Amino acid sequence: NNASATIIKGKDLDALPDDPNELQAALQALAGAAAVPSGGQIYIDGFTGGQLPPKDSIREIRINQNPFSAEFDRLGFGRIEILTKPGTDKFRGSIFGTFNDESLNSRNPFAVNRAPTQARNYGGNLSGPIKKGKSSYFFDISKRDSDNNAIINAKILDPSLNIVSFRRDVPQPTKRFSIAPRFDLAINDKNTLVARYSFTDTSSNNQGIGDTSLPTRIYKTTSSEHEIRLTETMIINAKTVNETRFEFNRVNRDQRGDNSIPTINVVSSFIGGGSQIGESFNHNKVWEVNNFTTTSFGKNSQHSVKFGVKLRHISLNDRSENNFGGTFVFPGFGCGPFTGCALSSIEQYQGKLAGLTGVQYNPTQFSITTGDPLASVSQYEFGLYASDDWRLSPALVLS
Repeated sequence: NNASATIIKGKDLDALPDDPNELQAALQALAGAAAVPSGGQIYIDGFTGGQLPPKDSIREIRINQNPFSAEFDRLGFGRIEILTKPGTDKFRGSIFGTFNDESLNSRNPFAVNRAPTQARNYGGNLSGPIKKGKSSYFFDISKRDSDNNAIINAKILDPSLNIVSFRRDVPQPTKRFSIAPRFDLAINDKNTLVARYSFTDTSSNNQGIGDTSLPTRIYKTTSSEHEIRLTETMIINAKTVNETRFEFNRVNRDQRGDNSIPTINVVSSFIGGGSQIGESFNHNKVWEVNNFTTTSFGKNSQHSVKFGVKLRHISLNDRSENNFGGTFVFPGFGCGPFTGCALSSIEQYQGKLAGLTGVQYNPTQFSITTGDPLASVSQYEFGLYASDDWRLSPALVLS
C-alpha cells in the first residue's frame, strides 16, 4: 500500500452509485486529475478499458495504487483498478429494482407542464459451484431504462414570419442492457483459469435537442460492446506466480441523423435545420496478450520483483459526416459589446426570409465539411517491463 492510495470495498463500495455511468463519474472524481491529457485509465481485472461492470459484481476498487509502477504504460495518477467477484462454493444470488416517474418530482421551471418521465432499473446476479472445489460461476444481468425530457425554449418565426416563442418538452429515452457471466476453473493444484464475457447494448433517442435546438435536429445514438477475457494463473513455487492474460474487445458506436439540409443557427434564438450527423460511426477492435511473473527474494523477502511482456493490437474505423450539409450563422448585424445590436439575430433571419436585399440581412458565416468521411487506423504495441520494490524498512520502499 502507499499513502495516497484509496481502497474501496464492503460498506464503502455499497455507498457508491448503482448506475454504471454515475459510478464511473464518482470514481473519476475520487481518482482526481490524471497525468496525461486523455485522462486516467480504468482497469478491470487487470485489463484496460471496457464498460464498467455492475456494482453487484465488483469485489474491490483500488484508486491510484502505486502510480509509478513499471507494469503500466502511462503514469498512474487517476488510475482506477476494479476487481470483480469470483464464483462461490455455495449458491448465492441477489435481485434489485428501482422505479421513479414524474409524479415523484416537481415541474421544470422552464417547462409549461410537468413532462412525463420515468426510470426503471432492475437486474440481479447468481453464483455458485459447478463442481465443488473445482469450478464455479458468477452470472450478472441488468436492464436500465430512463425516459427523460429535453426542454426547448426558443424564439422562431411562424408561417407569417412573426416572431413567436417556441417551448416544448421532448422525450429522450435511453436504454442500457448488460450481461456478464464469469467462469472459474481449478485445472490442477497449481493452475487456475478464469473466463469472463460481457455484452453491453445502449441506445439513446432524440439526442441533439434542447435549449434553443429544435426537434428537426434530432439524431439517434446506439452502442454495443463485446468483451472476452481469459486469465491463467500458475503457481511455480511458494514465492513465484506466473499469470497470462488475453483480452478481445469490440465496440461499435453509431449515430444516425439528417444532414441532407443545412443547419440554420440564429444565435440566441434557435438552431434549426439538419442535425449534421449523417451516417457516422466509430468501430473499434482491440486484442491484448499479457504475461508476467511475480516473485520475491532476500532473507525476509524484502525484494518484490515483477517482470513481464505485453502485446496489443488496435484497429479503428471512424466515419464522421459532421457538417456535411453545411451551417448558416445569423448572429445579428451591427452588434458590439457596449452598443447592442442594430439588428437582432432573429430580425436578421426574418428579413432574409422576407426577401429584403440589404447585406445586413445575409448570414454572416457559412461553413461546410467535405472529403472522405472515413478514416482507418491500425496499430501494434509491444512492451517489456521489470520492477523491484525493495522494502528498506517498514515505512520505506524503494522502487
